[in-house]
Amino acid sequence: MSDEVKRAVKVRLNASGTRLIGYVQLRPHENRISDRLNDGDAFFVLDTPDSVEGGAQCVAVFKDAVSYVEALEEPERLHRRRIAGDFHWVTVELIRPKATLMGELFVPRGAAVTDGLNDCRRFINLKNVTFSDSNEQYGFLALGKSQCRMWALLRPKKTA
Repeated sequence: MSDEVKRAVKVRLNASGTRLIGYVQLRPHENRISDRLNDGDAFFVLDTPDSVEGGAQCVAVFKDAVSYVEALEEPERLHRRRIAGDFHWVTVELIRPKATLMGELFVPRGAAVTDGLNDCRRFINLKNVTFSDSNEQYGFLALGKSQCRMWALLRPKKTA
């Protein structure tokens, strides 16, 4: 069996209000969808099973039009780096689709929340995400920074 066990990630995404499901091919040095989303390219290719009008086999998606990407299926072989840090509860108001969501934002130890928001990555990762006014919940979500209108850091929840 080769090292290239499964080099694609099945995703559901929202691009300018259109929801798509398909596969994003990872490059040999990439382990997760966020690696592909945060590279320097303006577009990525989404291989579609036939869910796109006209039966297109793939779609080039402009990253700045993507509000969020949910990984539905991860590659089988991952080499994850462990970084020390903490999760902070945040709310985010999205431009398109117009929505507010709440989730936990990872911040490396010693860094401020704004350091993560202002770094060069186009997408930021959240976990335990819920959308207001809906039952939608996601374990992990990559959020396009260009689609975010406002971020609010929430006070830590008090434990009894």
